[in-house]
Amino acid sequence: MEENWRLLDHTADVRLEIHGATLEDLFVNSAKALTSLLISDVSGSPDNDMTLSIEGADREELLIAWLREILFHNQVHGFLLLHISNIQLSDTRCEARIFGRSRKPHEEPEMEIKGVTYHGLTIDQTPEGLIALVVFDI
Repeated sequence: MEENWRLLDHTADVRLEIHGATLEDLFVNSAKALTSLLISDVSGSPDNDMTLSIEGADREELLIAWLREILFHNQVHGFLLLHISNIQLSDTRCEARIFGRSRKPHEEPEMEIKGVTYHGLTIDQTPEGLIALVVFDI
């Protein structure tokens, strides 16, 4: 399976370049990338689902809020994202149904991510679609 994101060199944190043909693809791929940083091989069947409704002043702020919400559910509830459906996006609002499973006791996060930052955040349109650069504080 082709990955829609890649790690970039960064001095102290983790910096990702995330691709998506559409804004919806970009948000889905960013959530999957975050989950892969936490647990590299997430598989299994969903045992939990929820609807996320997030707002931001612009699509960059919205992307940060989206990732922070997913990180929050992982850190507080041990939620590992498996699938996203019914994602509806505008430049200032995101609503999606997310499906996942609980982290098992032996599945400690491979990386402790403290937060999602605005540092170096960009979302750019290219002929192939959108590219976002996101930095995670570790």
